[in-house]
Amino acid sequence: MRLKPYLLPLVQFTLIGPGIGVLTALLLGSGGVPTLSGGGFFLLFGYGVGLAPAALAGTIYVCTWNARPLLKALSITEFGALLGAISGLIALATTFTLISGNPIPKSPIIYLIPMAAGAVCGWLAASVRDEAYGWTNVN
Repeated sequence: MRLKPYLLPLVQFTLIGPGIGVLTALLLGSGGVPTLSGGGFFLLFGYGVGLAPAALAGTIYVCTWNARPLLKALSITEFGALLGAISGLIALATTFTLISGNPIPKSPIIYLIPMAAGAVCGWLAASVRDEAYGWTNVN
């Protein structure tokens, strides 16, 4: 058993996910034009807040890759992006439930942050994760 297909997606979600989430939050909060005033502090805060949910999303992504045969119409990268976005949403709901007891955030824009980060990380990790099963890449 090779560990790369199992550990690399988790590492990618954990290291890349919070940064993409911060960039998404900057873009959403500024109307599409990012402002870098206090960007370093915001990035540090984003990694502090987003590290655990990103690791949880990566774990969910790796554990649920078995659903790939259900959506064979999608390419490997499309499936990876979709599964990553869903994993991000599940991690967001779980984190909100554990922290505040309320599983549903009030603002629907909050949902775009883990979806964007999860989709990008899932897209990046899809080909590596697919190696664990040896399925053919049907891009």
